Amino acid sequence: MTTSRLTVLGSINVDHIMNIAQFPALGETVIGKQYQTAFGGKGANQAVACGRSGADITFIACVGDDAIGVEILAQLQRDRIHTAAVSVVPEAATGVAMIFVNEDGENVIGISAGANAALTPAHFAPYKGLVEQSDALLMQLESPLETVIAAAQAAKNHQTRVILNPAPARELPDSLLKLVDVITPNETEAEKLTGISVSDETGAARAAQVLHDKGIGQVLITLGSRGVWLSV
Repeated sequence: MTTSRLTVLGSINVDHIMNIAQFPALGETVIGKQYQTAFGGKGANQAVACGRSGADITFIACVGDDAIGVEILAQLQRDRIHTAAVSVVPEAATGVAMIFVNEDGENVIGISAGANAALTPAHFAPYKGLVEQSDALLMQLESPLETVIAAAQAAKNHQTRVILNPAPARELPDSLLKLVDVITPNETEAEKLTGISVSDETGAARAAQVLHDKGIGQVLITLGSRGVWLSV
């Protein structure tokens, strides 16, 4: 059996996670219950999932010129990810996410892009061939939008399947959406893209049809505990 060649283009962060009883009010200091760091970023999460599943996976991304960047690169390699296109950006810090989780399991997150901001279209250009030779391209929205569009266009020009997780939620131009083969929004992201509230199956069906009308062949709207709405 031939293993599919996949490319992920996206973000790498180090997550700083603190559990607290409740979120602080303005000017308030609260005592944390537990603190941990973890390697994350929506792009890295996709790449690691593919690598651990046995895919032939290449990752196009950026880390900072710091100790945590070195550690992340080593972990990616242990997860069987081709990292030749993961660039170390001089004098930049690796991306950071600060995550507070309350006792109800809710979270608030602040992100500093750091080296992720260096993944510009010009930076991507030398790696375009990796996308063109792949069976599928996986992306998210923690990289500069212009680069996401450039990569999607390169994929489309060479019949590489484009799979987009449109997170964090934001409006997207139709010029990008028409290049996407598979999209995987959650309820919030689907509403941001379509203007339709996805509070039930009727809303999910209507939102999926809007995305089909924009040129997307497969729509998977994740519905939390209710599962996934699949429309093809």
